[in-house]
Amino acid sequence: MPKKPSSPSRPGEAPASTTALVAALAALAPEAVDDRVIAEPLVLAEVTSILVKLLAEPVIAAAFGQLGPAYPPATVEILREAVGELRRISDARKNERALESTATLPASLVDEAIAVRADVRRLLEYHFEDDPVLGPILVEIRKGRGYVDLGSDLARYATILEAQKALLVADRRYQADAATRAQALSDTIFDALGRPSDAARDAELRRLQTVVTRAYDRTIAGASLALFDQPDQAARFRPLGTALRAATPAKAKPKKATPAEG
Repeated sequence: MPKKPSSPSRPGEAPASTTALVAALAALAPEAVDDRVIAEPLVLAEVTSILVKLLAEPVIAAAFGQLGPAYPPATVEILREAVGELRRISDARKNERALESTATLPASLVDEAIAVRADVRRLLEYHFEDDPVLGPILVEIRKGRGYVDLGSDLARYATILEAQKALLVADRRYQADAATRAQALSDTIFDALGRPSDAARDAELRRLQTVVTRAYDRTIAGASLALFDQPDQAARFRPLGTALRAATPAKAKPKKATPAEG
C-alpha cells in the first residue's frame, strides 16, 4: 500500500513531505521569475538555514502557529527544502567550474572586457553598494576569477544596467550602450570558450531564488504580526537583504569617486 502523504508541518515540526518546494516552483509563472541577478547560492542557503532554525524554536513556533492561514504551513517546508537545493546547486557549480575550459582568448578581447567590467563595476558599486538587494550581489560578483567568470560578470552587470537604467541615466559616466556592449563582450567570450555548462542551472537558480525570496519575505512579515508583543524576538527576523549582506564577506575597497570625478 502506498504511503499516505502527510500534511505540511507548522514551524518547529518535522518535515511532512518533500513536495512543498516542487509545488511552489511548478506554480511559479515564467513572468514572475526575478531575473535581475543571481545571489551566491551557498550564502542564500546559509541565511535561509538560520531562518529555518529560528522558526523551530518552541516560543517562535507557537507564536507562528497562532497565525493560522495567514502564514501557510507550506512556507516553512519550502524554506527547509530550499536549503538542500541551494547547497546542491552550489556544489554542482563548483564541480563544473573545476572542469572549466582551458581555451585561450585573444589578448585584445580580454583587455577590452576587463576594462569594460572595471568601468561598469565602479558605476554600479557607486550607486548600489549599500542597496540591501544589489549590494551583496555586487560583492559576490567581485569574487569572479578566470575567463568564464569574466564573461559571466559582464552578463550579470548588463542585466543590472538594463534594470536600473532609469536611475543611472542621470550619471554622466553612464553610457546608453553600456549594457549592450557588456552583453556583446560576454557573448564573444562564450562563443570562444563554449557556453558554461551551468547556464541551465542559472535559470533553475533564478526560479528557486524567487520562490525562496517570497517565502522568506512572507516569514518576515509574519514575524512582525506573530511577535508583535515580543519585540526582542521579532528583532531577530532580519530582512533578506540585510541577512545576505551580513553573511557575505566584504572586500576592502578604495574610496568611492563622486559622479563628478573621472
